[in-house]
Amino acid sequence: MKIQPDTCSIQAYLDRSFACGCGKTHRTSLKHVVIEPDALQKAPDVARSLGAKKVFVVSDVHTHRAAERLEALLAAAG
Repeated sequence: MKIQPDTCSIQAYLDRSFACGCGKTHRTSLKHVVIEPDALQKAPDVARSLGAKKVFVVSDVHTHRAAERLEALLAAAG
Protein backbone atom coordinates (compact mmCIF):
# COMPACT_ATOMS: atom_id res chain seq x y z
CA MET A 1 0.00 0.00 0.00
CA LYS A 2 1.47 3.33 -0.98
CA ILE A 3 0.14 6.45 0.70
CA GLN A 4 0.11 9.48 -1.57
CA PRO A 5 -0.23 12.50 0.78
CA ASP A 6 0.25 14.93 -2.13
CA THR A 7 -2.97 13.74 -3.74
CA CYS A 8 -5.03 12.81 -0.68
CA SER A 9 -5.16 13.94 2.94
CA ILE A 10 -3.51 11.58 5.43
CA GLN A 11 -6.81 11.69 7.34
CA ALA A 12 -8.40 9.75 4.46
CA TYR A 13 -6.17 6.77 5.28
CA LEU A 14 -7.10 6.44 8.96
CA ASP A 15 -8.94 3.37 10.20
CA ARG A 16 -9.47 1.98 6.70
CA SER A 17 -8.81 -1.14 4.67
CA PHE A 18 -6.96 -1.04 1.35
CA ALA A 19 -6.62 -3.56 -1.46
CA CYS A 20 -2.93 -3.81 -2.23
CA GLY A 21 -1.02 -4.69 -5.38
CA CYS A 22 0.41 -7.68 -3.47
CA GLY A 23 -3.06 -9.24 -3.51
CA LYS A 24 -3.72 -8.77 0.20
CA THR A 25 -5.97 -6.34 2.02
CA HIS A 26 -4.16 -4.16 4.54
CA ARG A 27 -5.74 -2.17 7.35
CA THR A 28 -4.66 1.01 9.08
CA SER A 29 -5.86 1.02 12.65
CA LEU A 30 -4.73 4.56 13.47
CA LYS A 31 -7.59 6.73 14.68
CA HIS A 32 -6.00 10.18 14.62
CA VAL A 33 -2.84 11.77 13.21
CA VAL A 34 -1.57 15.31 13.75
CA ILE A 35 1.26 16.48 11.49
CA GLU A 36 2.02 20.12 12.11
CA PRO A 37 4.32 22.37 14.10
CA ASP A 38 3.87 21.89 17.86
CA ALA A 39 1.74 18.78 17.33
CA LEU A 40 2.78 17.43 20.75
CA GLN A 41 0.78 20.23 22.37
CA LYS A 42 -2.40 18.64 20.99
CA ALA A 43 -1.68 15.18 22.42
CA PRO A 44 -3.64 15.62 25.68
CA ASP A 45 -6.75 16.80 23.80
CA VAL A 46 -6.44 14.01 21.24
CA ALA A 47 -6.05 11.39 23.98
CA ARG A 48 -9.07 12.81 25.79
CA SER A 49 -11.18 12.85 22.59
CA LEU A 50 -10.34 9.18 22.00
CA GLY A 51 -11.41 8.29 25.54
CA ALA A 52 -7.91 7.30 26.66
CA LYS A 53 -7.47 6.88 30.40
CA LYS A 54 -3.80 5.87 30.16
CA VAL A 55 -1.31 6.53 27.38
CA PHE A 56 1.57 4.20 26.56
CA VAL A 57 4.54 6.16 25.17
CA VAL A 58 7.19 4.27 23.20
CA SER A 59 10.45 5.83 22.05
CA ASP A 60 13.89 4.96 20.79
CA VAL A 61 17.21 6.79 20.83
CA HIS A 62 16.00 9.09 18.05
CA THR A 63 12.62 9.99 19.56
CA HIS A 64 13.37 9.88 23.28
CA ARG A 65 13.54 13.67 23.81
CA ALA A 66 10.17 14.14 22.11
CA ALA A 67 8.72 11.29 24.18
CA GLU A 68 9.91 12.97 27.39
CA ARG A 69 8.18 16.19 26.31
CA LEU A 70 5.04 14.22 25.49
CA GLU A 71 5.07 12.54 28.90
CA ALA A 72 5.38 15.94 30.61
CA LEU A 73 2.48 17.37 28.59
CA LEU A 74 0.26 14.38 29.36
CA ALA A 75 1.15 14.46 33.06
CA ALA A 76 0.40 18.19 33.27
CA ALA A 77 -2.97 17.59 31.59
CA GLY A 78 -3.83 14.87 34.08
